[in-house]
Amino acid sequence: YGKDVIEKEVSAIELASPDQVTEINRLVEILKPSEEDVQKIWNKAQAAAWSELTTEQAGKVIEMYAKKLSK
Repeated sequence: YGKDVIEKEVSAIELASPDQVTEINRLVEILKPSEEDVQKIWNKAQAAAWSELTTEQAGKVIEMYAKKLSK
């Protein structure tokens, strides 16, 4: 690793808010995606639960499921 990697500005990772997790769970209950689909999302996000997503990732999941719901 180079000096710039070691001295790079630290940025905090903000995890999904409880409200985001609640909304994802609500949408999952309604849409009932397959376990395989959920696993794909978690694998892509390197997470093992909805609460381990970042706020950005959770926002994208909510947006995706909300679009599916509105169809």
